Amino acid sequence: MKYAYITFTLLIICFLNVNAQNSQQTAIQYYRNAKEALQNNEPQKCLSNIDNIIGILGKTNIKVQPLKIRALYQIKDYQSIINEVPNYLALNPDKKWAEYAEIINIQKQSEIKLKQEKRDYQVLYKNATINLCENFISNYPKSIYTDKVKNIKYDLEEDKAWEAAKYANTINSYYKYVDAYDDQSKYYNAAMNAIDQLDKEAYNSAVKTHSLFSYNYYLDKYSRGKYREDIQSRKSLLEEDIFYHSVENGSVSKLKSYLSKYPEGRYLAQVKEQLDQKYHTEIDKSVSLANFQECKDLCLDYQNTLESNAYNQNMLKKANLGLKKQANKKKRDSYPNKFLADYTWMQNCNLGISMGSLKNKNIGYYYSIVGSDNLYGELSEDDIDGDKVRLNSNFTLGLTKKLFRPFWLVAGAGVGASNVYFNTSDENFSQEEYDEYEDLGAQFVWEYGAVVSIKFINVSVKRIKYAHGWENVYSVGFSL
Repeated sequence: MKYAYITFTLLIICFLNVNAQNSQQTAIQYYRNAKEALQNNEPQKCLSNIDNIIGILGKTNIKVQPLKIRALYQIKDYQSIINEVPNYLALNPDKKWAEYAEIINIQKQSEIKLKQEKRDYQVLYKNATINLCENFISNYPKSIYTDKVKNIKYDLEEDKAWEAAKYANTINSYYKYVDAYDDQSKYYNAAMNAIDQLDKEAYNSAVKTHSLFSYNYYLDKYSRGKYREDIQSRKSLLEEDIFYHSVENGSVSKLKSYLSKYPEGRYLAQVKEQLDQKYHTEIDKSVSLANFQECKDLCLDYQNTLESNAYNQNMLKKANLGLKKQANKKKRDSYPNKFLADYTWMQNCNLGISMGSLKNKNIGYYYSIVGSDNLYGELSEDDIDGDKVRLNSNFTLGLTKKLFRPFWLVAGAGVGASNVYFNTSDENFSQEEYDEYEDLGAQFVWEYGAVVSIKFINVSVKRIKYAHGWENVYSVGFSL
C-alpha cells in the first residue's frame, strides 16, 4: 500500500511538471506573436497575445510589460500607460533593462497628451462642432472623455439632419430623419407631424385632380402613405370610367389612350377587340377614297398598337402600291409644258412647218402650214408617181391634249388647195402624159393625229381630209 501511494504521488508530480512545461512553451509562443504583431503595427493583436500570456502565467513580467506599454502607446491609450508604468518600474527596480529610458519617455509623453486631451475637451465643450468632435475622437480614442464627445457629436448631427429635413420639406427628407433616429430623438414627433401633413396634402391634391397621373404620383412618392388603399380604389374606379368613355366614344385615339394609360388594365381584351374593328373600318374607308397615305399611316399605327396580321399586311401593300402609282402620276403631271417646232411634209408637198404647245394638264394649241412648191407650175419627175399626182397646200389650226405621257392627241381644221394630175396613156414618167388635171381650188380641210414627244424630240403623224380624199402628214422636230 505504501509503495502504491508513492507511485501515484510521483505520477502526479510528473504530470504537473509536464503541464507546466507545456504552458511555458505556449506562453513563449504568444510572446513571439506579440512581438511580431507590434513590429507589424498591429497593437490590438499584440495586446490580445499579452492577455493570453498573463492568463497562462498568472502575472506579467519584465519582458511582457514593455511590449504592453508600447502597444498601448500606439493605440493612444495614455491613461492605461500611466497605470502600467508603475508595474514595469516594480519589475525593474534597479533600472537595468535597456528599454528603461524608452518607457520613461513614453510615460512623460503620455502625461503631456493627457493634459492636452483635457484642454482640448474643455475647448470642445464650450464651442462644440462636428469637426472638433471627429478630431478629438481620432486623436484620443481611449480618452475618458471620448464617450461624452461621441454623445455631443450625435446631438450635433441630429440637429443638422433635422435642419436639412426642414429645409427640403419633403416627405422623403422627413422619413430620412425618422429612419436615422429612433422614436426617442428630439425631433421625432415633429417629423411625424410634418409627414402626416404632407401626406394629407398630397392625398387631397390627388383626389381633387382625379387623374391617372395624380394617383400614380401619390402611389410612387408616398410609399408609406396613410391613404394608399383609398388612392388604389379611386384609381381602379377611374380606369373603369375611362374604359366606358373610350368604348362609348369609339374613336381610335380614345381607345389608344386607354391602352397607353393602362397597358395591363382590366379591360385590355375588350379595348383591343374594339380597336381592331375600328382600324378595319378606317383602313377600308381610306382605301375606298384612294387616300393611300392615310391607309399606310393607319396600318403602321395598327402594327405599333396591336399585333400585325395578314389583313394589315395586305392593306399595307395596297397602300404602298397606291402611293407608288400616285407618285408616278404626280411625276408625270409635274413635267414642264413644251413648245414645239416641227418640219412637216406630205406626199408631193415638201415645204411645211408646225408650231404649237404641249401641255400636261390643259389643252394646248398648234398651227401648221404645208405646201407644194409647184402647186401651179410644171411637174418634175420627182412629183410623178403612178397614174395620178396630187399637189396640196393647207393652213390649219388645232388643239393638243395629253393622252398619257409621251402621247398627245391633236385635232384641227383650216383651209387648203389642191390640184390632181391624171395620166392619159400607158406610159409613165412623162410630163406631157399628165396633161389632164383637176383644179379643186380652195377648200375646207380637217385633220387629226398623234404626237410623240420624248425629251427634246417630237414625231407626229396626222391624217388630213381634202376634197379629193385623205392624205398623210408627217412632222419631226424639237421641243423646249
